[in-house]
Amino acid sequence: MTVFADYDFYKKEYLCGKSAVIDTASFDFYARKATQRIKVFTFDNIDESNIPEYVKFCCCEVAELLYKDENSTNIVS
Repeated sequence: MTVFADYDFYKKEYLCGKSAVIDTASFDFYARKATQRIKVFTFDNIDESNIPEYVKFCCCEVAELLYKDENSTNIVS
């Protein structure tokens, strides 16, 4: 399965020098999950041989959201 964004794109293009939310070891997992979600919402209509930059940015954003959601501590007081 093609993943819409790799860690190199995430670090260099998406983050633009900011600190990474997702560590190197976890990125592939969350990028794959993000790609699957994007495919569902686009009815698998993305040309995987020519992935647009905006789709790569979306993949990074969704990956971060999924990572944050799974790694948050939801403590109710």
